[in-house]
Amino acid sequence: RDYKVTGVQTCALPICGYAPGKETLVMTYQMAQTQFAGPVLVMDQIDPAFAKVMADTAASPGDGAERLAALSRVAQPRLFARLDQDGQAAAIGACAVERPWVGIFGMRTHPDFRRRGLARQIVQALLSAASNKGATAAYLQVEAKNTGAIALYQAFGFATA
Repeated sequence: RDYKVTGVQTCALPICGYAPGKETLVMTYQMAQTQFAGPVLVMDQIDPAFAKVMADTAASPGDGAERLAALSRVAQPRLFARLDQDGQAAAIGACAVERPWVGIFGMRTHPDFRRRGLARQIVQALLSAASNKGATAAYLQVEAKNTGAIALYQAFGFATA
């Protein structure tokens, strides 16, 4: 069943089995030309080490599999970043480039490697690689209660849209 909200036709999602989840924010950033030369591996496909970090940090095995499936469907140009520490994959992130925008997704740091600045390096590498593909603005979605991630993104210049 459909209903109108402020003149916009929309679906009644609860009828379809959907329920509100976690509150999120959308943040945007007008990028400056950026170059990043660090130890982050940037690739156009998900590799097994990337998938392992996603699985290890997911709320459940089903959640991890669903997120990986969604990321694998992102159209080119897309990028997947991975940063290894102590011989294992420690942090990951992904982005979709749709000029002039780049969307940052799938940011995860394995619990054993948190609070080391790895997510900062992942974001830097993704923004740099996206800039090389013509992106001039970035967006992302973050859980409203994730103050650490929000502070990280604000340090880059992201602001709530």
